[in-house]
Amino acid sequence: MSVHTAFQQIDQGIDAQQYALTWVSHLLVTQGHRLTEDDRRDLWLTMQRLTGYPQAVYTLQTFHALLQTQQLKDLLAPFCDE
Repeated sequence: MSVHTAFQQIDQGIDAQQYALTWVSHLLVTQGHRLTEDDRRDLWLTMQRLTGYPQAVYTLQTFHALLQTQQLKDLLAPFCDE
């Protein structure tokens, strides 16, 4: 499983996490989704959970699996390898 560059350094602090969240948010927007405050909160909490895992699993697929909002999961699914 490869580590996407957006996620590679999320354990290095908030700037790296914000970069990854911006990238994920862009993917959602390209799917026609307008992010709500609840979406942003779920994305942030998911990022915080992801940083608790080993760097080897810092991937969009793991981020997707950790998401709590089904609509966001559905929107990201096309970008995740099965």
